[in-house]
This record gives sequence, structure tokens and C-alpha cells, in this order.
Amino acid sequence: MESDVPNKADRWLELNAVGEEAMIEVGFAIGSAIDRPFLITLLGDLGAGKTTLAKGIIAAQGVDEVVTSPTFIIQREYDGNLPIRHLDLYRFSGARSLDLMDIDLFDTGVLRLVEWPNAVDFVIEADIEVSIESAMGDQARSIRISFGANVGESTYEKLIAIVNGGTR
Repeated sequence: MESDVPNKADRWLELNAVGEEAMIEVGFAIGSAIDRPFLITLLGDLGAGKTTLAKGIIAAQGVDEVVTSPTFIIQREYDGNLPIRHLDLYRFSGARSLDLMDIDLFDTGVLRLVEWPNAVDFVIEADIEVSIESAMGDQARSIRISFGANVGESTYEKLIAIVNGGTR
């Protein structure tokens, strides 16, 4: 896992990862830095590694069960250090769809991992946004993690320390 850490005031981090294990490690680093329930959006094309990265976040929160994509059931819930809701909005078209499925994206008592947040017709204001880009047919990924105003400096600094070889 290679990193490019900008000036602290910029509040983003770029990483490169090659392969599934590296993606899980990035997710584990993110999950290890989190100490409260944030809304995390996971953006990327089909097959970019959103669910793979979510596996690492969920594992870092103390969940030892198998994590699978919520694509066909829309959401999966896990009991970890924080309660976790992993959502896939790929098939959604708007806020009404969320209401019909009784899905609450804004439950601040739950760590929310949201794949395909751009599938709904309103902007989801993420605390942490993870964008994943991949080269066609390649396992290399470029990952940009952006931090919103709700994410404290301690979480941001902890993630940087983990990425740079600190403790988890």
C-alpha cells in the first residue's frame, strides 16, 4: 500500500493498492481509524473493489463473519465495535425507493457503508468518501479518501499514521 499524504488542511489521502488483499488492508486501515459511526460512501465502477474494501472496514470493527455484497438484498447488518449497515444502492432510483424499503441512510447511531451512493436522485453527504479507480483488466487500484467536516482531526491523523506503518 503506497500513500500520498497532502497538507493536513486538504483532508484527503490517496493510496495505491494492487490485488484483493491490498484492498482489504486499505479497508482495515480505514476501519481501524474509525471510533464512531460515520456515513462512508464507496464509489467506483462495477468490479472496482467496493465490497472488498468494505470487508476490511468491517473486519477492523471486530466482525469475524463472512462479508458478502449486499447487491441482491440491498443491505446487510453486522454487530461489531460499532453497529454496521452495509448498503448497495445500485438498483435504486430515488428517495422513494429508500422509503419503500425502510432504509435509513441517516441513522447516526450506525456505521453506514454505502456502495453506489450516486444511484439515488439526491446528494448523500458522506463523512468519508472513498473513490476507487482501476485500470481495465488490471488489479491496480487508485483510492482517494476524502474527509468531511464531521470527521475529527484525530480520525484523520490516526488513518495517516496507520497507512504510514503505525499501530492499528
